[in-house]
Amino acid sequence: MPKATVVVPVYNVEKYLEKCVDSILAQTEPDFELLLVDDGSTDGSGRLCDKLAEKDGRVRVIHQKNQGLGGARNTGIQQAQGDWLLLVDSDDWIEPQTLEKTMEAGLREEADLVMFAYRSVDEGGRILQTYMENAPKDRGLPLEQQPALLLTSPSACIRLYRRELLERTGILFPPRVWYEDMRTTPKLLAEALKWHAPVREIAVTADVPLPPLPEAGGYVLPYADSPLDDERVGESVYLDILSHAERYVRIFTPYLILDETMVMALTFAAKRGVDVE
Repeated sequence: MPKATVVVPVYNVEKYLEKCVDSILAQTEPDFELLLVDDGSTDGSGRLCDKLAEKDGRVRVIHQKNQGLGGARNTGIQQAQGDWLLLVDSDDWIEPQTLEKTMEAGLREEADLVMFAYRSVDEGGRILQTYMENAPKDRGLPLEQQPALLLTSPSACIRLYRRELLERTGILFPPRVWYEDMRTTPKLLAEALKWHAPVREIAVTADVPLPPLPEAGGYVLPYADSPLDDERVGESVYLDILSHAERYVRIFTPYLILDETMVMALTFAAKRGVDVE
């Protein structure tokens, strides 16, 4: 069995996919499998997945009917054979030592999650933003000792996950909804027994097209069940997160902290008359 599984959901990203895959196959840690989940692409992305798989035996392709970004990630997670999971968006690329350094940190600290930085660049390669969480670096942290870790970015693509964490909790991404990572990452963060705070010098690079292209990132309007309405979607997201309210409150109460996620969740619950006791 491979040490790690890299999951890449693919939907209409023919322009970006090969660069993404090349960055994964160039990892200094060679013992991994790459799952390309073609989520009903209508351009040439599905055919490109098959072509890329012919070049490297570590690549597996799964073709499925459209289930949205969350559903495609779930398919990859459920098919994964590696002990560690890395979720990479198909219009991103990763640094060569990403798997090596994050797995090394996770094993050394016996962590469920390993976090790292990301950069945003334009199509010319110009760096627009570099982002790393303001947290103690390069060491394992039990969540109860560092509850502010729950306030970190919900992006699913800036962490390495121990597969046992997802198996133990049964937490998956909701299919065909807006902000699937906001609905999922806070739950995983609350359930992780131990984190490894940001690993220096490792970054995911997100290609930000200038000007914005409708297909950029793949998962745009076709993946929502209805047009985007900020308040309605926000309400749905935060009520979803309430399923882990007890865990949040138990972590934060000793520190008299309640993060914005839970404040918003409880606000929406109060409006709807939802019982969260």
